[in-house]
Amino acid sequence: MTALIVGGDYVEPLKREIRAHGHANVEHWDGRKAGFTSRSIPGGTRLIVILIDHISHSLLIALKRQASRNNVPLVFCRRSMNDLRGKPVDVATSENRAGKRAAAGPHHPGYAW
Repeated sequence: MTALIVGGDYVEPLKREIRAHGHANVEHWDGRKAGFTSRSIPGGTRLIVILIDHISHSLLIALKRQASRNNVPLVFCRRSMNDLRGKPVDVATSENRAGKRAAAGPHHPGYAW
């Protein structure tokens, strides 16, 4: 199962934390170039962690749309281990939230704030 971290530069501690919660593969997009808004979420992505203080609004909007279409849960946090530890990033939690959101219909966004 893949998790995607978007934003920030040095994210190795965050990657280790997410791997410890059961995600085998963790990808990172720094999100600094304009081309990131047209990138597709990798196949098999079960969680997207967005570092809110390091991405543009246009990238955020593009990620929200793709995540909604693919029923992938989003977790918003600052670039801090303590903030990430307070969020649901477990594999089981991610899959459960994605399933509930798909069952709830298009009017229920289901984002983790």
